[in-house]
Amino acid sequence: MVRSVQSTEWKGTQDVDTTIAPAVATPEDVARYFLGRAFEDGDLITNLKMQKLVYLAYAWVLARTGGRLFAEPIEARPNGPNVASLDDDLSRYGRGPIEEDFLGEGATFAMLQNPFPRDVLHIIDGVYEAYIGESGLGLTLYMHGDLPWQNARQGLDDSERGNATIRDEDILVAYTSR
Repeated sequence: MVRSVQSTEWKGTQDVDTTIAPAVATPEDVARYFLGRAFEDGDLITNLKMQKLVYLAYAWVLARTGGRLFAEPIEARPNGPNVASLDDDLSRYGRGPIEEDFLGEGATFAMLQNPFPRDVLHIIDGVYEAYIGESGLGLTLYMHGDLPWQNARQGLDDSERGNATIRDEDILVAYTSR
């Protein structure tokens, strides 16, 4: 399932610049945007799946623009990448689909796009289109082959939560070469 997210805005090379620009949004902004798109398309997203989509958006934006999508670290948990604050926000939905109330009262799809510059939104849309058809479990299995996640999990047992964080430098190396 290795996929490359296409962006006409990016003119990348194999050289990796480790200078990283500041964040443009929050993990919740990204999740709300994905959820808004999913509702527009008639799809549902669980917390498990959302965590993977948000990580993939972060990774591809970092690789394509050199900037962080959000500032919060991404943890390398046993089931894949996880953003703690987002997990806290979404845990109320359990294993079921995230409900529309997460979008916020009166939210419109146009409002959900506001935090993102055009080039970033283009990349996020590419992530959505490339991965939305996958299940949460399918994305979890895919993440177990993700080099940045594997690097962060070194020395941890399969089920050990630990406090490992996925490094931006590892993401840059892995995702700029795709």
